[in-house]
Amino acid sequence: VAMRVGEAWSAGAWLLFNGTKLARKLEADGSGLSARQQPRFACEFRAEVNYLGATFLCRIEDVSAGGARLGNAAGLCPGMEIEVRVRGAGPDVPDGVGRAIVVRANGVDAGVQFLRSDQATRQACMRLFDVVQKQRAAVPELMHPPVCCQGGRLLEPPLPRIRPLT
Repeated sequence: VAMRVGEAWSAGAWLLFNGTKLARKLEADGSGLSARQQPRFACEFRAEVNYLGATFLCRIEDVSAGGARLGNAAGLCPGMEIEVRVRGAGPDVPDGVGRAIVVRANGVDAGVQFLRSDQATRQACMRLFDVVQKQRAAVPELMHPPVCCQGGRLLEPPLPRIRPLT
């Protein structure tokens, strides 16, 4: 889930999420909690989609071994068979991800399922997934100390010292 810090105070921060689709699903019927068939990892790659010879640019926003979520992909409709290529992502990332079927289209987002019956697509999408998984594993994870909020007290780091300009 992509988010940014909206406002921050000494006692905490409000987080602004880029969409409310998950919250609406959770409130409506709980379907947002359904288990995925495969793990899905957030990423951000520029991509090119080809449909019947017409191409346009979009973003790959998350990926699994079986599919991906494309952002800025307005115009895609469920059932379309497309070809997805990654643009400018570096030597480890496969250039051509391969063929996919659009399974969900919601405004500017689209969910695609890779056509794993195609050997080249199967190999490329697994390479892409492996790269994203390795990038995620390399990110440091910070844990909030459990003693911070015990007993009604709040531990905060000291404020930075600001010296006047001379």
